Amino acid sequence: MTRTKCSVCNDSESTQFLYQVDCCNACAMAHRRHCEGNEDPKTYFGDQNCNFCCFKKYRSIEKSKNISIDLVGLLKDLSIREFHRNIVFTTKSVTRNFTVDDAVSSERLKLINCPLGSHSTFEDWSTMNQIATIDYLKNLEFVKELGDEKTKFIRRIRFRSAILSTAFRSYQQNKEYMDITDNVDIFPDLTGTRFEPEFLKRIRCHLVSILIRLKITKDEYMLVSVLFLCVSDQFTLSTHGKASLHKYTGHYIRALLDYCVLLYQKHGASRFNELLSIFEAVNKTYHEIEAFAIMYRMSTPVRQSKDLIKFE
Repeated sequence: MTRTKCSVCNDSESTQFLYQVDCCNACAMAHRRHCEGNEDPKTYFGDQNCNFCCFKKYRSIEKSKNISIDLVGLLKDLSIREFHRNIVFTTKSVTRNFTVDDAVSSERLKLINCPLGSHSTFEDWSTMNQIATIDYLKNLEFVKELGDEKTKFIRRIRFRSAILSTAFRSYQQNKEYMDITDNVDIFPDLTGTRFEPEFLKRIRCHLVSILIRLKITKDEYMLVSVLFLCVSDQFTLSTHGKASLHKYTGHYIRALLDYCVLLYQKHGASRFNELLSIFEAVNKTYHEIEAFAIMYRMSTPVRQSKDLIKFE
C-alpha cells in the first residue's frame, strides 16, 4: 500500500484522513487539543509554525483538489428519491409477477395505484418493498454508470438496501423492532411456530436498536445509505465498475464527514465513525436472514417464492 507524507508536518507518514486532512497521529492529536482548548481559532494561515493554521491551510487545499460538494443539494436529491421510494412502496402495486431482471431492465415499471392498506399479505408487501428498492437503486447515478454490470450489482445489493430502509422506517415509527409495515412481519406466515423466538427477535431488533442508540437523523440515514451501497460487494465488479464506485465512495465519505463536522463540530469525526458502525449491523442482519431463508426453504420445500422476494 502506498504511504504518503503527513500534509501538516511533512515528516511522518500519513496514517489517517482526519479533520479532512491526510495526517499523522501526532498532528491529528495536536489539532484536536487545539480545538478543545482555549486558543483563538480565528486565524487561518497567519503562522507557518502554528499546527492549527497548517491544518486550516491543508483543509483548504484538500477541498480545492476535489469537486466541491453541494451538501444541501445532495441531501435534497436524496430526500426526493426517498420520498418517491416510499410512495411506490405504500401506494403502488404491480400488474404481473416481475423477475429481478425485469424490474431492473424496465425503463418504467408498470405500476398501478392502489388504496392505502390494500396490500395484506407478507408476499404483497415484500414484493412492493423490493420493487421500490430496485426502482430506487437503478436510478442512482453511480449505479447507472455500471452499465452492463448494473443488474448483477442490484441483484446482490437489493436485500441489504431493503433491510436498512425497512429498519429506518420502523425506527421513524418509534418501534423497537423491524417490520415491513404495521401488522406485517418481516418473516413469512407460520415462521414463529418453527423457529426459536430469540433467534427471530435478534434479527428483528438488532439493527433498529443501533439506530435508536445513535438517534440517527434522516439526513444521516440517507448519506449512510448511499455510502453503504458504494462500499458493498465491490469485489464482484470489473476494474471499471470498481473504479466508478471508488469515485463515488470518496464523494459520499466527504459529504458524510462534512455533515458530521458541521453538526457536531469537534465531535464530528467520532460521530462519523459511529455512523459507519451501521454497516456492520446491516451485514450481520443480512447474514442472519440468509441463514433463516435457508432453514425456511428446507422446512417448507413445497412453498415457491416469487423471484423478487426469493432471498439470495
